[in-house]
Amino acid sequence: MQEPCLWYDLTSLAQHDGTAKGVQRAAAGLAIGLRDAQAGRPIRFCRFDRTRGFLALDDADVDRLLDRLQRGAERGIDPRRAVEWIRRRIQRQPSFRAPFAPGDALFNPGFATYKRHHAEIAGLLERAGVRYVGFIYDLLPVLFPEWWRPDQQSRYRDWFSWTGRHAALVLCCSLSTSRDAQRFFSEAQIAAGPIETVRLGDELPSGLAAARRARRAANAAARPFVLFVSTLEVRKNHRLLFQVWRRLLAAHGRERVPDLVFVGKRGWLIDDFATELAQSRYLDGRIIWHERVDDA
Repeated sequence: MQEPCLWYDLTSLAQHDGTAKGVQRAAAGLAIGLRDAQAGRPIRFCRFDRTRGFLALDDADVDRLLDRLQRGAERGIDPRRAVEWIRRRIQRQPSFRAPFAPGDALFNPGFATYKRHHAEIAGLLERAGVRYVGFIYDLLPVLFPEWWRPDQQSRYRDWFSWTGRHAALVLCCSLSTSRDAQRFFSEAQIAAGPIETVRLGDELPSGLAAARRARRAANAAARPFVLFVSTLEVRKNHRLLFQVWRRLLAAHGRERVPDLVFVGKRGWLIDDFATELAQSRYLDGRIIWHERVDDA
């Protein structure tokens, strides 16, 4: 009898373009750790294709996804693949396929990855006898809707609801998120399965940490700065830091205040703040914004 397999869904990486954000970094780190460990039960990788279903990925496919994410590269458009995608879309849509076997488990560390196909995927997993394991990083679009566009609010609420209804196990990255998920499922009258908390990796390898300490020592004579790594979004408080730095500069002078360095892609609902930055000439050069920076 074939041993049940754990399938790791890399759709969140396959669909992503450019520099990795938090969800993609977490998904990539978990994938690397699981592939290195390979302990307890067989582990395979897959991704969801909106016209064909779930596709198995071999080691070379996984390496390409992880490499593209590390380089922050865009997926690009292959004209031949684009034509094939259009051809499949205009044809009668067949049932989704999947390489799963009864007793397998599908783990998806992504966020809102099965857009507009929730019902079909739920049916596929039920017919295949596959247990689904979902991951929730936070429920901010539900808790603080003012920070999100209406279409985002609706999409994420649907995703959280689908996860609660169909996951045999829901994993959360913090106790706070676990409590938020329990409250959301209760208020939505969703009989969710068990909710467990897992800790994301947060330690640098010792060799990498030592190299960065040495680099900092070599650059000790450079101008001091404060680093803030985050996508520029209204909820991340970049405007608050802008106002703090303006007051610091007024109170202490330019030479006594370190530079403020933002590293992160442009998000949503920040057009007015971006205008403020430009109009102030980035506080006359004391704020620096890098949108595309690799981990090195």
